[in-house]
Amino acid sequence: MRHAQLSHDLFMMHLNLSGATGEEHLKNLYIESVNAMSPHFRLSFVPDRAAARGETIDVATAKNHFGLIDFDSDPEKTDETVLALVRNSVKMLALFIEKQRQDMILSNEKMLLEEAVADKTRELEQSRLFSQRILETTPDMIYIYDLESKQNVFSNKGVIDILGFTKQQIKDMGDQILPKLIHPDDIPAVAEHHHKLRHSRQDNIKELSYRIRHADGSWQWLY
Repeated sequence: MRHAQLSHDLFMMHLNLSGATGEEHLKNLYIESVNAMSPHFRLSFVPDRAAARGETIDVATAKNHFGLIDFDSDPEKTDETVLALVRNSVKMLALFIEKQRQDMILSNEKMLLEEAVADKTRELEQSRLFSQRILETTPDMIYIYDLESKQNVFSNKGVIDILGFTKQQIKDMGDQILPKLIHPDDIPAVAEHHHKLRHSRQDNIKELSYRIRHADGSWQWLY
């Protein structure tokens, strides 16, 4: 046996192992690959040291122990250099297994996180749809006005029924919705009302009555 050839074979085997998946497949592939390198030794996994016929080598890292390998060899044809090469290859095997386990843990954690995010997303979407159905079907007029952008961002069916405008007409008014819909005499009160809403730290309901224009040109009082 040429030690240089054995070293080269172990290096090539490690390259092959790096692409293997599955812990048991990785162990079996390692055993088969090393045993094919020489007829003068044989490796096998054993449950304990008592079951070994030769030297036992721990398949382990600093964190985990992955089993025992029985290194049964012909002492006359297997010198210490070969033993050292095989021992080092077992260390590499342990590192491959360690990495696979860590990858599996990370993969499971990622899957659980993705499932949790998906569940939360579905929950939020169901809640949004439920709230939207309530807002859409209530006979009262409900609209949401953004005080920053000065845009009406939501109008329910009540707006159409009570004011006669379509949702698209309301949307098309943009930031001119107040001067187009609210009675000119009431705009200062509405503006002051909005100012208080923006700067108030209290989350209580603010009340206001004002006149708003119907699609037919008439005025209606809103509370």
